[in-house]
Amino acid sequence: MAGIESDPLFGNPEQIERTDPSEYYLRFNFLFETTTDHYDWMNRMIAIGTGRRVADGIDYEVFEIL
Repeated sequence: MAGIESDPLFGNPEQIERTDPSEYYLRFNFLFETTTDHYDWMNRMIAIGTGRRVADGIDYEVFEIL
């Protein structure tokens, strides 16, 4: 499950097409919480991401920090 906090620019679908990507940036830091042993390694992971708004949501990439 992912939670994203956003401002009105990204919450209004009508703004997507009218917003020039050079006028904003999306950066993420991820916190994973799981109780499943199979995914326990994610609890210790530090990850960041970058993204952009697209018509049907957010297109993003996630990178693990070693």
